[in-house]
Amino acid sequence: MRATTTAARFGAVVFLLALGLCAAPLRAQTPSQPPGRMPPPSWPQRTVHLIVPFGAGSATDVTARLFADRLAKRWGQPVVVENRPGADSIVAVGAFAANHDDHTLLYSAPGPITVNPVLYARLPYDPVRDLAPISLGSEVFVTIAAPASLKLGSLSDLVARARAAPGKLNWVATPGVVYFRFAGFVKGVGLDMVQVPYKDFTQAINDLAEGRIDVTATSLAVVRPHVQAGKVTPLAVTSRERAPGWPDVPTASEAGFPALAFAAWPAVRQTRAYPISRSGSFGRCSRAA
Repeated sequence: MRATTTAARFGAVVFLLALGLCAAPLRAQTPSQPPGRMPPPSWPQRTVHLIVPFGAGSATDVTARLFADRLAKRWGQPVVVENRPGADSIVAVGAFAANHDDHTLLYSAPGPITVNPVLYARLPYDPVRDLAPISLGSEVFVTIAAPASLKLGSLSDLVARARAAPGKLNWVATPGVVYFRFAGFVKGVGLDMVQVPYKDFTQAINDLAEGRIDVTATSLAVVRPHVQAGKVTPLAVTSRERAPGWPDVPTASEAGFPALAFAAWPAVRQTRAYPISRSGSFGRCSRAA
């Protein structure tokens, strides 16, 4: 399996997207300026904080830091990533929504925006009322992976093994959309597998590599070091196309399980209370990228 070009291609994608986000300074969104009035100042004027409601080393964190590095160079202002994991991202997103700083942005996977309102009757934020999207990030390639010690070569192998030993295999998935899609897959094909909860998903990946976890659904970037070390086998990716640099890993649809086909796109969001103009440079350049 070849993965020699993954980092280079992934970095190039992030660079292009970040370039689209920041090809020119932004302007704060204000009412129309009367004749003779000075235009609003360029943005950013100081350090920008990028809130990531997931732990360090997660797929969202990795892409956020790549963005932050490129944005800081283009904007000429520091961009600081702040990890605030836990509680299904509720505390972090709620604090962001109540924040009164136009130099603080949210970089998040879709789960806190799309899944949490369905799971929880009360949230300290309303995704529609409080948050406004600015731009998509880079696509996160999600993989279904197993320890190499299980000697599974495909999703079909996984299904056959699980059916042959009901209740014996366990699994873990990245919280949010990925978790629910994989849980739906397990139920949809009639498998009896044990879901293992983790407070720290980084530990789950280490347990996968050591064979204590049988299956995981998570970012390919997160398991890549263990794949390269020969400890983990990626069985499929959930994206529409195969992941760059991993031509031997089929898509879930190619493997015969189209129900597992979905995309994962983190996005940059702002608070509606202190919006940055999305009709100016930010929006134009991100679309161009």
